[in-house]
Amino acid sequence: DGLPVHAIGLPSLLADAGSRSPEEALVRALVEARRAAPALLYLPHLDGWWDTAGGAQRAVLTQLLADLPPDLPLLLLATADAAAADLEDDLLSLFDPDDVLDIGAVEAGGRRAMLASPLMEAARAAPPPRGADRDGAPAREVLAVDP
Repeated sequence: DGLPVHAIGLPSLLADAGSRSPEEALVRALVEARRAAPALLYLPHLDGWWDTAGGAQRAVLTQLLADLPPDLPLLLLATADAAAADLEDDLLSLFDPDDVLDIGAVEAGGRRAMLASPLMEAARAAPPPRGADRDGAPAREVLAVDP
């Protein structure tokens, strides 16, 4: 709650009137999510997206995710309609194996309770921003005294 959500599902990318191609829409969405951070980047039905996407779209997504700074407060939440064991290796390589949850079908109320713990763990595990001290407070720049 309270975070801007940027959806990069196939319908969202195809419906982006400001872009000439799905690849351009994907780049625009990721740039906007980075600018709005902390934010949530939501990729629903990732398996269907991956099966439908051409090589260029796959390469753009892979490179954009690889280029995200590790300290950027951006949570990528992707869902798939298949079990993790049934997904392509190239697709699974986008994620750290420890970050993949295989939960099966869950009712809406149970989904919120089930995801609360992993989402909070991800938020706590985020590294402090660049230039911050160990407590996460911004580092203060020491300025020279003007004579």
